Amino acid sequence: MAEKKFLYYVFLVTIILVALIGYFLTYPLVKKINTAKQLFQNKQVELVQLQKKEKSLEDLNSNYKNFQEKIDMLNKMIPNTKDVSDYLTQLETASRRNNVQFKSIKATGQPPQQTQSQTQQSDQSEQSGKSGQSQQPSQTQDKSNQINLQLTQLEKVGDLYEFPMEVIITSKGDQYQNVISFVETLEKLSRFTSVKKVATKANESDNSLETSITLSIYVLP
Repeated sequence: MAEKKFLYYVFLVTIILVALIGYFLTYPLVKKINTAKQLFQNKQVELVQLQKKEKSLEDLNSNYKNFQEKIDMLNKMIPNTKDVSDYLTQLETASRRNNVQFKSIKATGQPPQQTQSQTQQSDQSEQSGKSGQSQQPSQTQDKSNQINLQLTQLEKVGDLYEFPMEVIITSKGDQYQNVISFVETLEKLSRFTSVKKVATKANESDNSLETSITLSIYVLP
């Protein structure tokens, strides 16, 4: 009986020792597994946060590009330069596309006081314009120079400067539609154009239409 009891104690102690040995041997491994699992979960959270930040940056970049495009468009519509040569080129392109011809273009605001040399230059330009009406493209620079000389007369309108001008065009025959198309094209130019008034009259001597268009463009301060 004592021998069986002894064997029972030996068996129990052996089981306890095995359990303790197994626990101390496996505990570091279990701890490492738990640590790795926690680290993995943390990395997953960080990855989700990074993905959200990346999406946010992509949205910001897209918004920036959209805003930049709008700013560029606005800068073309209302530039901060007083140079009108590019605008005159747009007008001539529009006239060719709509089969109308320029007769004259002039600023309609109050002209500034001119020096004698400026007055002589303006008179020479007008005489040159009258002698070369059949050569429309060659008049562009002369017209640009005449207008630029008067840009000091810009009128302050709110936060902008308004530059009013009158454009006179002619078209052969009964071509009202060409005039209408030209006016519609003016309103769609990359530089913002405000058409104020359109007046058309027939010229029976050469069977043509003469149209006076009062318009304004704007300049940023």
